[in-house]
Amino acid sequence: MKRFGLLGWMLLFLSWGAWAQRSPVFEAFSDAEQVLLNGYFEVTYTLRNGEGKDFTPPNFDRDFIVLAGPSRSMSTTVINGQMASEMAFSYSLQPRRVGTFTLGAASIKVNGRTYTSNRLRIEVLAGGVRQEDAKEEYFVRAILSTEEAFIGQQIRLDYKLFTTREIQNYNIVEESDYVGFYAEDIKRPDSRIRREIIKGREYYTRVLRSIALYPQQAGKLTIEPAIMQLGVVVEDPRRSGGIFFGNDVRRVPVRTDPVSVTVKPLAGTPPASFQGGVGQFTLNSSISRTELSTDDAVSLTLVITGDGDLKRIAPPKLNLPASFEIYEPKVTEVDLGEAESLRIGQKSFEYLILPKEPGAFTLEPAFTCFSPDSNRFVTLRNNAYTLQVRPGTKSNASDQNKQADGLSNLRPLKTAAHLHRPGSSLQFGQPLFWVLALLPIIALGGIVTVRYRKLQQANLDPQLRRKQEARKVALERLTLAERYRQEGQPRQFYDELSKAMLHYVSDKLNIPRGQLSKITVQDKLAELGVTAEHQQRFLRIRQQCDMALFAGQSGANAMEEIYQDALALLAAIEERA
Repeated sequence: MKRFGLLGWMLLFLSWGAWAQRSPVFEAFSDAEQVLLNGYFEVTYTLRNGEGKDFTPPNFDRDFIVLAGPSRSMSTTVINGQMASEMAFSYSLQPRRVGTFTLGAASIKVNGRTYTSNRLRIEVLAGGVRQEDAKEEYFVRAILSTEEAFIGQQIRLDYKLFTTREIQNYNIVEESDYVGFYAEDIKRPDSRIRREIIKGREYYTRVLRSIALYPQQAGKLTIEPAIMQLGVVVEDPRRSGGIFFGNDVRRVPVRTDPVSVTVKPLAGTPPASFQGGVGQFTLNSSISRTELSTDDAVSLTLVITGDGDLKRIAPPKLNLPASFEIYEPKVTEVDLGEAESLRIGQKSFEYLILPKEPGAFTLEPAFTCFSPDSNRFVTLRNNAYTLQVRPGTKSNASDQNKQADGLSNLRPLKTAAHLHRPGSSLQFGQPLFWVLALLPIIALGGIVTVRYRKLQQANLDPQLRRKQEARKVALERLTLAERYRQEGQPRQFYDELSKAMLHYVSDKLNIPRGQLSKITVQDKLAELGVTAEHQQRFLRIRQQCDMALFAGQSGANAMEEIYQDALALLAAIEERA
């Protein structure tokens, strides 16, 4: 027992650092989105990676009857040296009336900080089963995440089981060839059991398999039916309760219906810098050195992360003069798993660059992709590097040509000397003498000061710099938006206002552009201590801007109102920051 206890404490100590770095996550989950009036459902509030206290649930009494709860559970696991803790509070609820209801957010405190969960939407139905639907006890559906997409955009396909019987196992006998798609399995689908109402009947549902599909051509693409075999448990009252005899399992074939998706070509003319990425992406870069000679080489690595088809992404072009020799990059791909029900991947390009001429050169890596959410091409930039190239020991052709030109310009030596009488010369102690003597020292001090300030600026963390300048950049964009409003240019006004809000939270909260989503922004604002009302105001402003750009709204009063609302909201967030 002592040896086992010591080993346990050692494992906890070794994994404590990795566990402590994880941020707490507090979320709500319901096993049903639809429920019958006389039925019930369970809602669970789960805290991960933290020890919470002062748990406060939402008010259930108005719309639901609490049948049981809160039931509290705790667990801690260590997998591959990573410790994960989980605390859960569960309730069983029965609806009081028919309708659509929203369960409010719960809250909990972790290390003195309050975390709030997401809200849940529950639809309560009157119930009642029609006679023709009573025989359908189990079936499988193919469900697409969207019915319209762009070429290269990720579509999620779920094979979902609906059953009122106990299903012991399943087997996929035959599935579609996914003609027109590039397909990849999603390794960790959301396979939690839920309850859903179909045609007035309650079913237990579970996702059996999830696939990420990337359309490769425009037009209407059809996914052929899949054939599966379900192991349905058949209860036999004569054999129940025996020691050696259990219930039979009957193999039942089921077939999904075909589903179709309309694939659209990319809107507009792709820019020259477009390299084939369609989806939400982020760009990161690193460089091996910025000071080198013409004898050296520099390594530049670009890392593109996102939910699009990585195989369509070609190496981004580097904007360098012809005096650099750039080799074909080394390309690697990594599957990072899933985020927000989509498969996330990472593609890296490692370039080897050789300078041929000395000088100062600017290298600003960029990646242009197509964003399905905004229906436009977006250029992502990460860091700008200044390469200081000095002459190397190996002379090249250009140096030899310069030397030849210099030799041709030499003039013959003079054979006769011409002497001049000494006139007034510079004397020690004269004002001009001191000015000329001190001028190099002053210039050297100025150069050192400027170089030191540039070095401080260069060493500043890019994320910290963006965070510090977020308010300044947002105000500049809002000033430009106000000018467009006064000039009567609504489209430019809403576009600039939308960019101001979007880039502000991206820089202020350290959220990469490609990972901006409603849930991510809400979570980050909540961590910052921003109230739920201000969170909703931010999302409402973004939605109004998108709707105005889509529908072409131009009302002067509406523009003035949303502009003032954006100013007030930024001021409120700044107080929290």
